[in-house]
Amino acid sequence: NVPALEALSKLYEKQGDAAQAIEAMTRVADLTSDGNQRVEMYYRIGKALEEKLGDRRQAQERFEMSLDLDPAHLPTLAALRTIAIDESDWDRAARYLEQEQLNTPTPRARAKLLVELGKLRDDMLSEHELAVQAYELAMQCDGDCEEAALPLLQEYIRVGRFQDAEPLAEMLVRKSKNKEKSEQHTLFKLLGKVHASLGNNDKALKAYTNANQLDLTDQETIRGIADVA
Repeated sequence: NVPALEALSKLYEKQGDAAQAIEAMTRVADLTSDGNQRVEMYYRIGKALEEKLGDRRQAQERFEMSLDLDPAHLPTLAALRTIAIDESDWDRAARYLEQEQLNTPTPRARAKLLVELGKLRDDMLSEHELAVQAYELAMQCDGDCEEAALPLLQEYIRVGRFQDAEPLAEMLVRKSKNKEKSEQHTLFKLLGKVHASLGNNDKALKAYTNANQLDLTDQETIRGIADVA
Protein backbone atom coordinates (compact mmCIF):
# COMPACT_ATOMS: atom_id res chain seq x y z
CA ASN A 1 0.00 0.00 0.00
CA VAL A 2 2.04 2.91 -1.34
CA PRO A 3 0.02 5.83 0.18
CA ALA A 4 0.17 4.18 3.61
CA LEU A 5 3.94 3.68 3.30
CA GLU A 6 4.43 7.31 2.31
CA ALA A 7 2.31 8.47 5.26
CA LEU A 8 4.38 6.22 7.50
CA SER A 9 7.64 7.71 6.16
CA LYS A 10 6.39 11.22 7.03
CA LEU A 11 5.39 10.07 10.49
CA TYR A 12 8.87 8.61 11.10
CA GLU A 13 10.40 11.87 9.83
CA LYS A 14 8.28 13.86 12.30
CA GLN A 15 9.40 11.57 15.10
CA GLY A 16 13.04 12.06 14.06
CA ASP A 17 13.52 8.37 13.19
CA ALA A 18 15.55 8.87 10.00
CA ALA A 19 16.50 5.22 9.51
CA GLN A 20 12.89 4.02 9.59
CA ALA A 21 11.78 6.94 7.40
CA ILE A 22 14.43 6.01 4.80
CA GLU A 23 13.33 2.37 4.88
CA ALA A 24 9.68 3.35 4.28
CA MET A 25 10.63 5.81 1.49
CA THR A 26 12.82 3.15 -0.16
CA ARG A 27 9.85 0.78 -0.24
CA VAL A 28 7.68 3.54 -1.78
CA ALA A 29 10.34 4.14 -4.46
CA ASP A 30 10.54 0.40 -5.19
CA LEU A 31 6.77 -0.13 -5.35
CA THR A 32 5.33 3.02 -6.91
CA SER A 33 4.40 3.15 -10.60
CA ASP A 34 4.39 6.97 -10.46
CA GLY A 35 7.67 8.29 -11.93
CA ASN A 36 7.37 11.67 -10.21
CA GLN A 37 6.81 10.03 -6.85
CA ARG A 38 9.90 7.87 -7.33
CA VAL A 39 11.98 10.98 -8.15
CA GLU A 40 10.65 12.72 -5.02
CA MET A 41 11.37 9.66 -2.86
CA TYR A 42 14.99 9.35 -3.99
CA TYR A 43 15.43 13.08 -3.37
CA ARG A 44 13.91 12.85 0.12
CA ILE A 45 15.99 9.76 0.93
CA GLY A 46 19.10 11.69 -0.17
CA LYS A 47 18.19 14.64 2.08
CA ALA A 48 17.57 12.33 5.05
CA LEU A 49 20.88 10.50 4.50
CA GLU A 50 22.77 13.77 4.25
CA GLU A 51 21.09 15.87 6.94
CA LYS A 52 20.02 13.28 9.52
CA LEU A 53 22.59 10.49 9.14
CA GLY A 54 25.56 12.49 7.78
CA ASP A 55 26.15 9.94 4.99
CA ARG A 56 26.96 12.18 2.05
CA ARG A 57 28.28 9.43 -0.24
CA GLN A 58 25.02 7.48 -0.06
CA ALA A 59 23.02 10.72 -0.25
CA GLN A 60 24.80 11.61 -3.48
CA GLU A 61 23.94 8.17 -4.91
CA ARG A 62 20.23 8.71 -4.18
CA PHE A 63 20.31 12.22 -5.64
CA GLU A 64 21.89 10.82 -8.80
CA MET A 65 19.17 8.14 -8.98
CA SER A 66 16.59 10.94 -8.74
CA LEU A 67 18.35 12.92 -11.47
CA ASP A 68 18.60 9.89 -13.77
CA LEU A 69 14.79 9.69 -13.69
CA ASP A 70 14.25 13.46 -14.04
CA PRO A 71 17.25 15.51 -15.25
CA ALA A 72 15.26 18.73 -14.64
CA HIS A 73 14.40 18.13 -10.96
CA LEU A 74 15.52 21.43 -9.43
CA PRO A 75 15.82 20.43 -5.74
CA THR A 76 18.02 17.46 -6.72
CA LEU A 77 20.20 19.64 -8.98
CA ALA A 78 20.62 22.15 -6.13
CA ALA A 79 21.58 19.37 -3.68
CA LEU A 80 24.15 17.91 -6.09
CA ARG A 81 25.55 21.37 -6.88
CA THR A 82 26.08 22.02 -3.15
CA ILE A 83 27.95 18.73 -2.76
CA ALA A 84 30.10 19.46 -5.84
CA ILE A 85 31.00 22.95 -4.54
CA ASP A 86 31.83 21.60 -1.06
CA GLU A 87 34.13 19.06 -2.74
CA SER A 88 35.70 21.77 -4.96
CA ASP A 89 34.59 19.83 -8.05
CA TRP A 90 34.08 22.99 -10.10
CA ASP A 91 33.42 21.31 -13.46
CA ARG A 92 30.63 19.22 -11.98
CA ALA A 93 29.24 22.22 -10.07
CA ALA A 94 29.16 24.23 -13.31
CA ARG A 95 27.30 21.42 -15.09
CA TYR A 96 24.66 21.26 -12.37
CA LEU A 97 24.29 25.06 -12.34
CA GLU A 98 23.89 25.05 -16.13
CA GLN A 99 21.13 22.44 -15.84
CA GLU A 100 19.48 24.36 -13.00
CA GLN A 101 19.36 27.66 -14.84
CA LEU A 102 18.04 26.01 -18.02
CA ASN A 103 15.14 24.48 -16.08
CA THR A 104 14.35 27.41 -13.77
CA PRO A 105 11.16 29.14 -14.97
CA THR A 106 11.35 32.33 -12.85
CA PRO A 107 13.54 34.96 -14.58
CA ARG A 108 14.92 36.49 -11.38
CA ALA A 109 15.80 33.10 -9.86
CA ARG A 110 17.38 32.09 -13.16
CA ALA A 111 19.46 35.30 -13.21
CA LYS A 112 20.74 34.52 -9.70
CA LEU A 113 21.90 31.05 -10.80
CA LEU A 114 23.56 32.53 -13.90
CA VAL A 115 25.48 35.01 -11.73
CA GLU A 116 26.71 32.11 -9.59
CA LEU A 117 27.67 30.23 -12.76
CA GLY A 118 29.52 33.29 -14.08
CA LYS A 119 31.50 33.71 -10.85
CA LEU A 120 32.36 30.03 -10.73
CA ARG A 121 33.54 30.01 -14.36
CA ASP A 122 35.60 33.17 -13.89
CA ASP A 123 37.11 32.47 -10.47
CA MET A 124 37.47 28.68 -10.43
CA LEU A 125 37.62 27.48 -14.04
CA SER A 126 39.36 30.45 -15.76
CA GLU A 127 36.62 30.37 -18.42
CA HIS A 128 36.29 34.12 -18.79
CA GLU A 129 34.35 34.19 -22.07
CA LEU A 130 31.81 31.69 -20.77
CA ALA A 131 31.52 33.73 -17.57
CA VAL A 132 30.72 36.85 -19.61
CA GLN A 133 28.07 34.89 -21.53
CA ALA A 134 26.49 33.82 -18.23
CA TYR A 135 26.38 37.43 -16.99
CA GLU A 136 24.86 38.60 -20.29
CA LEU A 137 22.17 35.93 -20.08
CA ALA A 138 21.50 36.93 -16.46
CA MET A 139 20.89 40.52 -17.61
CA GLN A 140 18.49 39.28 -20.28
CA CYS A 141 16.56 37.44 -17.54
CA ASP A 142 16.61 40.34 -15.08
CA GLY A 143 17.53 43.81 -16.35
CA ASP A 144 18.06 45.01 -12.75
CA CYS A 145 20.50 42.28 -11.77
CA GLU A 146 23.31 44.32 -10.20
CA GLU A 147 25.45 41.24 -9.49
CA ALA A 148 25.66 40.57 -13.25
CA ALA A 149 25.76 44.22 -14.32
CA LEU A 150 28.95 45.13 -12.44
CA PRO A 151 31.26 42.43 -13.86
CA LEU A 152 29.73 43.06 -17.31
CA LEU A 153 30.33 46.81 -17.00
CA GLN A 154 33.98 46.17 -16.07
CA GLU A 155 34.33 43.76 -19.01
CA TYR A 156 32.75 46.16 -21.52
CA ILE A 157 35.04 48.99 -20.37
CA ARG A 158 38.05 46.67 -20.63
CA VAL A 159 37.26 45.75 -24.25
CA GLY A 160 36.06 49.20 -25.29
CA ARG A 161 32.33 48.43 -25.64
CA PHE A 162 31.34 51.77 -24.15
CA GLN A 163 27.88 52.00 -25.68
CA ASP A 164 26.98 48.64 -24.15
CA ALA A 165 28.55 49.79 -20.88
CA GLU A 166 26.55 53.05 -20.64
CA PRO A 167 23.11 51.66 -19.61
CA LEU A 168 24.76 49.29 -17.13
CA ALA A 169 26.72 52.11 -15.50
CA GLU A 170 23.62 54.35 -15.38
CA MET A 171 21.55 51.58 -13.77
CA LEU A 172 24.22 50.74 -11.18
CA VAL A 173 24.65 54.39 -10.18
CA ARG A 174 20.88 54.84 -9.97
CA LYS A 175 20.59 51.87 -7.60
CA SER A 176 23.64 52.76 -5.48
CA LYS A 177 22.02 55.35 -3.16
CA ASN A 178 22.09 53.09 -0.09
CA LYS A 179 25.47 51.51 -0.79
CA GLU A 180 28.78 52.21 0.95
CA LYS A 181 30.48 55.47 -0.09
CA SER A 182 33.43 53.57 -1.54
CA GLU A 183 31.07 51.57 -3.82
CA GLN A 184 29.23 54.72 -4.90
CA HIS A 185 32.57 56.38 -5.65
CA THR A 186 33.70 53.47 -7.83
CA LEU A 187 30.42 53.46 -9.77
CA PHE A 188 30.40 57.22 -10.42
CA LYS A 189 34.02 56.96 -11.56
CA LEU A 190 33.17 54.13 -13.98
CA LEU A 191 30.20 56.14 -15.28
CA GLY A 192 32.49 59.12 -15.82
CA LYS A 193 34.94 56.93 -17.73
CA VAL A 194 32.16 55.54 -19.96
CA HIS A 195 30.71 58.99 -20.77
CA ALA A 196 34.18 60.43 -21.41
CA SER A 197 34.97 57.60 -23.82
CA LEU A 198 31.68 58.28 -25.68
CA GLY A 199 32.45 62.01 -25.91
CA ASN A 200 29.65 62.94 -23.48
CA ASN A 201 31.86 65.45 -21.64
CA ASP A 202 29.08 67.18 -19.68
CA LYS A 203 27.77 63.87 -18.34
CA ALA A 204 31.31 62.67 -17.67
CA LEU A 205 32.10 65.86 -15.71
CA LYS A 206 28.95 65.43 -13.62
CA ALA A 207 29.79 61.78 -12.84
CA TYR A 208 33.44 62.55 -12.01
CA THR A 209 32.36 65.49 -9.81
CA ASN A 210 30.02 63.20 -7.88
CA ALA A 211 32.86 60.69 -7.51
CA ASN A 212 35.19 63.45 -6.33
CA GLN A 213 32.72 64.57 -3.63
CA LEU A 214 32.74 61.02 -2.28
CA ASP A 215 36.58 60.81 -2.24
CA LEU A 216 38.50 64.08 -2.57
CA THR A 217 41.89 62.33 -2.70
CA ASP A 218 41.36 59.90 -5.60
CA GLN A 219 43.83 60.87 -8.35
CA GLU A 220 42.03 59.04 -11.15
CA THR A 221 38.87 61.07 -10.50
CA ILE A 222 40.84 64.34 -10.41
CA ARG A 223 42.51 63.46 -13.75
CA GLY A 224 39.10 62.54 -15.17
CA ILE A 225 37.70 65.97 -14.24
CA ALA A 226 40.72 67.71 -15.78
CA ASP A 227 40.38 65.75 -19.04
CA VAL A 228 36.70 66.59 -19.61
CA ALA A 229 36.49 70.09 -18.07
